[in-house]
Amino acid sequence: MFKSIICPVDFSESSANALSFALDIAQSNQSELVVLYTYRLISGTDDKAGANRISLKRQQEEIANKRIEELKKRFPEFEQVRHTFLAEVGFINDRLAMAIEKYNVDLIVLTENIKMRLKERWEDGDESVLARFNCPVLLIPSKEVREETAIGSG
Repeated sequence: MFKSIICPVDFSESSANALSFALDIAQSNQSELVVLYTYRLISGTDDKAGANRISLKRQQEEIANKRIEELKKRFPEFEQVRHTFLAEVGFINDRLAMAIEKYNVDLIVLTENIKMRLKERWEDGDESVLARFNCPVLLIPSKEVREETAIGSG
């Protein structure tokens, strides 16, 4: 049914939970799974900023690669699933839109906390953020969001 699935991650427990769902779906559909991690580089504007940005980018890439290796160890299911890991600089909404197009994604699996990050550049409500994508979105509730809701309703 699904040929290509994307799961944006931030290496939190919630995104690991969403990744577990994405892996299950990918296995049962013999789909390709794209795991997307995005990060931003923020530095000053002086002459040292360019060198700092390069150094910061290398550090972020090393951290991302280490965390990706940890995910591979945590989820041995990756061995049975065609997969691609992407670690990219930029806003998550831009990077996600580009990856969806590049990999012909037909299912997005994400958590509430990633959904909130999608609003960084888009001034949309909850529903219209997800409506920007031309494929189904499986929204996995984040433990952190559920706890905040429970505390707020109490």
